[in-house]
Amino acid sequence: MKYLLAPLILSHLAGARSEDVRQRPLFPTDEHSFSENTIDVFSLRHIFHHGTHLNPDLHKHFDISDSRSTLWINSELDPEIGPKIEITRPLIASSSPVDIERLQDRRPSVLEPLITAAQEGVNVWESASNQWALDTISGPNVTDKDTILTFAYMGANAYEPELNKGDWKDVGGGFNETEGFGWEKEGVRGYVYANEDESTVVISFKGGSARFWNPWDTAWQDKENVNMLFGCCCGQGSFLYHRACNCAKGSTCDISCVGSCLRKEEKYYAAAQQIYSNITALYPDSQIWLTGHSLGGTMSSLLGLTYGLPAITFETPGDALPVSRLGLPAPPGSGTPQSRNNTGTFHFGVTSDPIFTGTCTGWTATCALAGYSFESTCHTGRKCVYDVMKDFGWHSSILSHGITSVIYDVLLRYETVPECKAVPDCTDCSSWKEVSRNRTTTSMPSSSSTSTSTATCRTPGWFGGCWDKTTSATAIPTS
Repeated sequence: MKYLLAPLILSHLAGARSEDVRQRPLFPTDEHSFSENTIDVFSLRHIFHHGTHLNPDLHKHFDISDSRSTLWINSELDPEIGPKIEITRPLIASSSPVDIERLQDRRPSVLEPLITAAQEGVNVWESASNQWALDTISGPNVTDKDTILTFAYMGANAYEPELNKGDWKDVGGGFNETEGFGWEKEGVRGYVYANEDESTVVISFKGGSARFWNPWDTAWQDKENVNMLFGCCCGQGSFLYHRACNCAKGSTCDISCVGSCLRKEEKYYAAAQQIYSNITALYPDSQIWLTGHSLGGTMSSLLGLTYGLPAITFETPGDALPVSRLGLPAPPGSGTPQSRNNTGTFHFGVTSDPIFTGTCTGWTATCALAGYSFESTCHTGRKCVYDVMKDFGWHSSILSHGITSVIYDVLLRYETVPECKAVPDCTDCSSWKEVSRNRTTTSMPSSSSTSTSTATCRTPGWFGGCWDKTTSATAIPTS
């Protein structure tokens, strides 16, 4: 039944309306005029926290009463190991036009059931060719050094564990009785910045932690989500990796199995969606920009592609792999996620970071020895790469990945920012065979015929599943 509902929902995208704030079209093109190089000063306004593994129903927010609150450059390492430096510079960012091809109706209430159907194998996006538009909107100026520094500072401040004094408040639906000690150390956290008139809001997501010695830190949950997102088959294929699912049979990966694991409510993408929905309800008339470092950058790029928003990331692993498995919106005929144009996503990174370049693999790699499966290479959108190996003689090292190093050793050191370029000719996981047990094609209703798919199992899998299917289409008259 849900497969039949998907095209019906799509056919009513343009006409659907509701008075509920959460139902309002997000980021409409006629509400936000822009001019090139408009400069704004941003300040931290709120912090949202959504539980995952231990408390998937927990959702809280923290309001910042003083716009001059102290901000810090912190790292994914413990403050006693990584430097912690106060940010004294104003958070200045300029804007410029950016082209984004996106769905005309991007309300979470409309998109979420379609994404769920796409994750389960229904080809819903091919049926929505008339629902896409190429919009020119106001986005962050990716050619301006001060703007990139500001976004990097926002990404670094998301690692700060000591928040300003105040009280956490429930965002409808949080269950106080499930809150055990240390809930604030587990889950996804989004920091909300706004300019003076609140016309523009930036959400910065906290990246992954490396504080494995702290039992109340997010490091262990981060590792599971990393392997789900960036592993060719969620950490399977090597005894060194922390296995996050059971979707592989030899070198064959059931991507429908991976997709079902990725969309569970305790996973980071689902939590980030909830944070985004509540922030847009709080700022219904504001344009939204996204940013983050490493895993936080991935959450930003995934949400940007979901809702058609500009995103700037730092040292983010290849995100094209999770995008393809999460079933995110994509224009018909756009091909692979890495070959898609006009996404509004910009990935900043250095050539010496093996996580960013997708080279932190193999038996002797630091990532593998720590149990991480950073196997993805391809990025969506455009890559903005600082060639520190050529310019400064650096060598490939995991130490290049930290946001503190990025700010002080790279961003502040270069006079200009690199040109952002698309890299469409990229392939992930070439040694793996991908199969899907649930792949189905659903077309828009037609007055003459509809297409149904019949799948035949050639290689039976576990528990009645199927590793390989051949699909044939049959036309059924409807009039």
